[in-house]
Amino acid sequence: MFRSENGIVLYSSSDAQVMNNTVSHVDDGIHLFRSSNDVIGGNDMLGCSMIIDGEEMGHFNTHKMPVNNTVNGLPLVYIANQDMEGQVFRSAVGELLLANVTGLRVGPLFVQNGTAGIVMGFCDDVWIMDTGLFLNKYGIFMAGCEGGGVFHCDVSGNEVGMSMSKSNGSSIIASIFVENQGYAISVDGSTGTFWANAFMGNNGATEAYSSDHVQVYVHESLTNWTASGYGNHWSDWTYPDENGDGMVDEPYIIRKDIGVKDNAPLSGMVGPPAYPMITRTGDSYVQLAWQPTNYSLWFSLDHYAVYRQEGSGGSKHIAMLSPGTFSFNDTTVNDLTEYSYYILAVNEFGTSAMDWPLEVLVPSDHSCLVTGVVKDKYGIPINGARVATE
Repeated sequence: MFRSENGIVLYSSSDAQVMNNTVSHVDDGIHLFRSSNDVIGGNDMLGCSMIIDGEEMGHFNTHKMPVNNTVNGLPLVYIANQDMEGQVFRSAVGELLLANVTGLRVGPLFVQNGTAGIVMGFCDDVWIMDTGLFLNKYGIFMAGCEGGGVFHCDVSGNEVGMSMSKSNGSSIIASIFVENQGYAISVDGSTGTFWANAFMGNNGATEAYSSDHVQVYVHESLTNWTASGYGNHWSDWTYPDENGDGMVDEPYIIRKDIGVKDNAPLSGMVGPPAYPMITRTGDSYVQLAWQPTNYSLWFSLDHYAVYRQEGSGGSKHIAMLSPGTFSFNDTTVNDLTEYSYYILAVNEFGTSAMDWPLEVLVPSDHSCLVTGVVKDKYGIPINGARVATE
């Protein structure tokens, strides 16, 4: 079957056989909906794969699938009714179907160009980790699951990044969703916690927020988008951040009518160093210090960068420091010169914002006069850059 909307669909069907077919470039290669006890074998799917859907466990875990089904030349793997506590699955697959599976850890995997990268039905404490899911109709299709979830996965370029239906306590953490055509995550009747993720350009979102292009969809107000004081990064909601703490000052509205929002949206992919300060100055030096950045999404922190601006001139990069370094001694300053310093955190995605300068005038007697650190609109110092007192 070639280039129709769907390939083979079993609707409320039991004890059927789907054997030895070739299905190419359709939306759903083989679709089992509210069906049970079917035998699926010897099928080759190209540019599409298999979807299982239904409201009951038996719609997922009663089928028989020999190992000779393929998706894009790779095995379609179906695991059902298994307690796999402590086991890890990381074999190359064209698609992974899990039904009534407990305790499994999946990844790293790379799954693309199918109807669904991974299908999970009525699973318990199954985690998908370090996995890339690209150019599928659904990156992950989840129904009726308990606990577990997704950690550090890249779910990008799909029609829908992830569909969650009637799942409880499943979390999505430290993952990235980029330019999925529809929603990055669609949540229907599920509870869960979603935090430290990056949502970039999903559902047609641009740099400016629009209620018509919110990047995720929530059917009910059962989800939590903030944990441990941190939310998620939204590419259409990156400012204002008046105090430079790496948090946007207003919540990201996911669904206004039922009050679903991210109360602590992150302004960037990496947060600024905490509490930057000028600790002292002396004979031709200025000493800077800071605390570690509060977050670095997807990639680990690579380094800290120090920039210096002299007078009204442009800023110049003067130091690259390891993630474990929290001070810098600038020994190239001149007397009677005003400097502004910016300390940035850097990961492979980019840098924290260059918003909050540490400004200092070094007089001829080498004492330190701070001329303007971080203040609010009333001139009152606020959380952000600071000056040490002796």
